[in-house]
Amino acid sequence: MPQRADEWYGAVLLYLFVFGLLWAPIGALICNFIARKKGLDAGSYAWAGFGYSALFFLPWIYLVARLLNIRIPDVIFYLVYAFFYLSWFILIAATIYFGLTEGDLGEIRMRRGFGRFFLLILIWGAVIAMQAFTWLYSLNLLIRHHRWSKRNMDGAPRAIFPGGIYIYPFVLFLGWLVVYVPLWAFTIFIVSP
Repeated sequence: MPQRADEWYGAVLLYLFVFGLLWAPIGALICNFIARKKGLDAGSYAWAGFGYSALFFLPWIYLVARLLNIRIPDVIFYLVYAFFYLSWFILIAATIYFGLTEGDLGEIRMRRGFGRFFLLILIWGAVIAMQAFTWLYSLNLLIRHHRWSKRNMDGAPRAIFPGGIYIYPFVLFLGWLVVYVPLWAFTIFIVSP
């Protein structure tokens, strides 16, 4: 059972991801059923339901709400994105913190040689820089698009599918989590005696 706040935070993300993956086939069937009842392209909505569920489950809830013409309050919308952008930021900050405090870079340099030490610094530095750029770019794009959408579509009916801009943060965050798996395996291989 998680004890600290960071453990709870990580546990919530993990549960959302695992539940979303397990729910994906059921979510696809539900979206297919609703779309068919509404005379929409059931196959497209089934695939969207599967994919949106696999993206930490919450986009699937939004898709189903849109299919059922249920309006989700803006405050919930903002809280979900704040949670994911904060999670992503914590991942970047934790990586930097771990590298500077727990990674014991000096010992790695002495034990494994300057070449491997430099390779790890170069790879992790590039990954952190690219991830930070992706985080900033995605957040900026989302904010700008949302403001534009609010100004230009006020009162107009929303599309049922959330636009790609609104899904990108989930996709990019998951993508960076996936990048970490082989990167940590490579790091362990380089550091191991």
